[in-house]
Amino acid sequence: MAGSPKTALSLLLVSSSWTLYLRQIGKGTERNQVEMVNSSQPIGFGTIVVNNWAVLDAPLPSATVVAHARGIRPCLMGQHFKQWVSPVQRIKWAIVGGTGELARADGTIKHKLIRSTDVESYRQADIHAFYTPAAVSRTYVKNEISI
Repeated sequence: MAGSPKTALSLLLVSSSWTLYLRQIGKGTERNQVEMVNSSQPIGFGTIVVNNWAVLDAPLPSATVVAHARGIRPCLMGQHFKQWVSPVQRIKWAIVGGTGELARADGTIKHKLIRSTDVESYRQADIHAFYTPAAVSRTYVKNEISI
């Protein structure tokens, strides 16, 4: 073996950064998020929202959709990205895994609200990820790791 798996794998990581935009539509026929579990708590603690936000290359309705941010968001401290979140507030998400080329990714996404109406919001997402390219992962596992 050319080295321990931990050492060899650390040399195969790629670092990438992107700035993309999330389009969040809370009302109307094009709605892309739904509150599935409502809470009776004053700050909304326990509310669960399901989303399928468009990830865009610009903060415009006519921008190109490059991906979708799909997931479930629990309200833990009174904020689960309803309209009351401050435009200057920056929040971080963790990247753990992924799909496609980023199937083995780790990193962070810093995001902030940049524009909001009563129907939709746009968030700037500054993404920094470390990942092992799929072709490298397959070759390394095939040639270097014996089980």
